[in-house]
Amino acid sequence: MGTQMPLAVAFASYGALHGAALSFSLRPLPAAVRALVFVAAAALLSGSLARLGVSVLPRLAGTNVMAASLLVVALSGLSGALGYGVLLRSVLRYRLAPGRLVMIALGCMLAASAALVLVRQHPAGGSAWLAMLWWLAFSGGLCAGAGRARSAPDPTEAAKQRM
Repeated sequence: MGTQMPLAVAFASYGALHGAALSFSLRPLPAAVRALVFVAAAALLSGSLARLGVSVLPRLAGTNVMAASLLVVALSGLSGALGYGVLLRSVLRYRLAPGRLVMIALGCMLAASAALVLVRQHPAGGSAWLAMLWWLAFSGGLCAGAGRARSAPDPTEAAKQRM
């Protein structure tokens, strides 16, 4: 998205794109209506958090804009991941343990904070740095959790083996 496009609209677009990609990659595929609701809700969540962050930043900044920016980006990454996880659980009925969601959210907070450094070093990437690193952290956390769940032994099989 271009730098002249409002940040909230750019992040709403990023949320919709990631929501659609995630909906199509889950197995079994969610019902079409649930997937569309999830994509819309993801876009609304992402755009709203960007708008909230932009409106809160001047109030927090005072004399230290960098510290305020880092705080806003980190909290937006964390709250966005938590909200996204709740949407996954409630709209798509995806099994996501609360502990796994918290770990993913902390990873997203770190990824968003690292992205802020990249934005400052390489401004040509703009807000896409934040979106890309957050997506990687969230999707990577889901994938890692799914891999562990598949590789974990079935509790009933483990009990049979002990007997």
